Amino acid sequence: MKIKINDKLLYIIFENNAEEKLITKFTEYKDTSSAFAGGRYNPMFVTNKKLGKIIKGIFVSYAGLAKEIICYCKDMDIKITEYKDERTHYDFQKEEFDLKSFFDPKHKYVEHQTRALTAMLQTNTGIIKATTSSGKSSIISAYIRVTNMPTLILVNKVTLAQQLQNNFIKDGIDCGICTGQGIKSGTCMVSTIQSVKKVPNLLDYKCLIVDEIHQGSSTSFQEFFGSVSYPYKFGFSATPEGSNDYKFALVRQFFGSIIEEIGAEELMKNEVIAIPDINFIPVECPQTMDWQSAYEQAIVFNKDRNKKIIELVNQHDVPTLILIRIIDHGEELQKLIPDSVFVNGKDTSPKERMRVIEKFEKGEIKVVISSNIFNEGISITNIHMLIIASGMKGYTESSQKLGRALRIGDDKKTALVYDFLDKGNRFTEKHSKRRASIYKKAGFKVSISK
Repeated sequence: MKIKINDKLLYIIFENNAEEKLITKFTEYKDTSSAFAGGRYNPMFVTNKKLGKIIKGIFVSYAGLAKEIICYCKDMDIKITEYKDERTHYDFQKEEFDLKSFFDPKHKYVEHQTRALTAMLQTNTGIIKATTSSGKSSIISAYIRVTNMPTLILVNKVTLAQQLQNNFIKDGIDCGICTGQGIKSGTCMVSTIQSVKKVPNLLDYKCLIVDEIHQGSSTSFQEFFGSVSYPYKFGFSATPEGSNDYKFALVRQFFGSIIEEIGAEELMKNEVIAIPDINFIPVECPQTMDWQSAYEQAIVFNKDRNKKIIELVNQHDVPTLILIRIIDHGEELQKLIPDSVFVNGKDTSPKERMRVIEKFEKGEIKVVISSNIFNEGISITNIHMLIIASGMKGYTESSQKLGRALRIGDDKKTALVYDFLDKGNRFTEKHSKRRASIYKKAGFKVSISK
């Protein structure tokens, strides 16, 4: 087998049919995304998807799969008789740096960040799996300052883009921004995926970094990744693999595999993130025939459940973020909680969201109720209590929601987290147990209130 790799593509010439069958099978995945229509699994809608194709006798795929394929060849005793690496390499990969000097000296523990930075400097592509509030923006900032490469940072939300740009400018980086709100030029650029095609001189960047890379399997991200070629590509997420093997493979084909993991236990032990006190509150829910009715009756308009949310707010009287899923639920809770502020993607502009975050951080707003726009990628330190009122059971979604409470502060080493054990309804009870399992697997303790 002969292999050639460049910044974008991987080429393989097989020496026999057996090699071809093994590699094409290895790069084939089952897509189950359409198999759960109506809340039930239907194998009839599972399809096989190939991440490579044979073109004039040569197997071609995106270069991110190279390491996985080479490792698979070794496991299967497939001999690689020729290997050509035509990727772009820069001198900084041969240099030694005092990596700790690129991080805030006030932070006592930065070993997890220097490990991630070291891994990035030793390769061209890779994914950093890092628990929320582990300091991902600081790692990205340090990488830009070490390499001095023109870098494009891609996100999926305007608020996240604004926060990242502000952080980079504070670190002395000439950083622009491109969103639906406008464009400001810079040597480096933070852009939303929705506006990235408007970035001036888009192909002049040498490095692409994507925050919340688990979003990278979506059509908009995939189309962009396939249309450009950057020598260096890195992705960050607390949950890059999600719960769908095919979607994760779609990301890996461009960004490669996970090159460093930063877990919650290490960060809690070294006081990098707040320790969450996670409690599930039992709530009786009506039985329903389908999932849509279950969500409306057991969660959104469940008077006992909403009453418990109000009781928690009144009982603790601390800065609180309440996460909901649909606007009706947010409006219902806003009516019941005096002086609370409700933000959502439909009625709240990015500028207004930033204003609400700033007021919340200053203590001028005590309770914020938010739809999915605050589920991930938003940096808020002053969340002393998080109430996950939205239900659901997705691995990525649940992990990201919990992450909102983990940012540590001068007066915040722990955080109260409340979720609900929605008993009595087969849909919501199953979802509650799934969320509890997700929190435990992430390394956190979970209690059930009496």
